[in-house]
Amino acid sequence: MEIKPAKTPEIENEITQKTIKMIKDMKLESQSEFISFSLNICKEIKKIAPAFKVQYLNGELSPEQIKKKVLMGWIITTVFSRKTQPGLLKLKL
Repeated sequence: MEIKPAKTPEIENEITQKTIKMIKDMKLESQSEFISFSLNICKEIKKIAPAFKVQYLNGELSPEQIKKKVLMGWIITTVFSRKTQPGLLKLKL
């Protein structure tokens, strides 16, 4: 499921919380993974529901920066654009 970035982190957090609640209410946790171009949304998902797989899609961070943003137990796949990170398509931590 993709959660689109919003105008403010507060709106993103609210949308993320409602989305996670809906997934849990429908008992779809085992069938759900998340993607977003918002690092805030990725962090909020992992804060609320650490078991979910999260993919951060923006390519502006280097692998070193991604590692610094990793929280305990956070599994993140980052897809880098060929322009910003040539030769590096995926990084799994």
